[in-house]
Amino acid sequence: MGASNLARGYSALANCLVRCLAPHPVEILHAMGPGRGYCAEGGIFNITYSPIGSCGILKSASGRVRGVRRVVALITDIGNDIMYDVPVSEITSCLNTLLQNLDAIGADVFVNPIPLDFAEDVSERQFRILKSIFYPHSAVDYSRAAKAVTAVNGFLRDSAGGRIHLLPSAKDFCGVDKIHYSIFRSHKAWSQMAAEMLRVLPVEQAGKIGWLPTLNSLFANMGRLVFCDMIPVRKKSPGTF
Repeated sequence: MGASNLARGYSALANCLVRCLAPHPVEILHAMGPGRGYCAEGGIFNITYSPIGSCGILKSASGRVRGVRRVVALITDIGNDIMYDVPVSEITSCLNTLLQNLDAIGADVFVNPIPLDFAEDVSERQFRILKSIFYPHSAVDYSRAAKAVTAVNGFLRDSAGGRIHLLPSAKDFCGVDKIHYSIFRSHKAWSQMAAEMLRVLPVEQAGKIGWLPTLNSLFANMGRLVFCDMIPVRKKSPGTF
């Protein structure tokens, strides 16, 4: 579950997991897309995605777990709701419901904190520029966004434990916009996440992802955006929510 970063890296991550888990059968469900939120509708251009929290992915997953050996979930790209002016209490409540529902089906959950430290990474001027590009209609100011990121990341840290795993910050893999993974470093981010996810699965193989698969994944995402979301001439996969 995620937004733009997951959409860009999805094919590379999914292919890595399938390859490393072979010959075990693997089924992957995903809810993702640029600008997607967990609590609020979001999207880009003429595309609007339903909130991840109410898109039906967990209901579908709960109906598929019988006879499944292991369930692993990834929650990433959490920050969009902040810029959509969703209160922190609503964001954390939505995330808490997701975590509870995933726990109910016995899932190991890997959560990516928001990879931003406003004090170190983003000045108020940079924030205004980024907001005008990615969230031109947002009324959220620098101070409010900074406090919200701190609060949401604090909630994620407090929630970690047991089958809920807090992933290392991916801030070192982000590009100049501080939001999206750099095209030259994204393979390292996804390799790190794949390795962490595979630790709980019955394999010994490391989840290393090369630069070329992440580039191919980026092009695959462009194809989905154009031919599945913008101009729906191609059917989405059955695991798409």
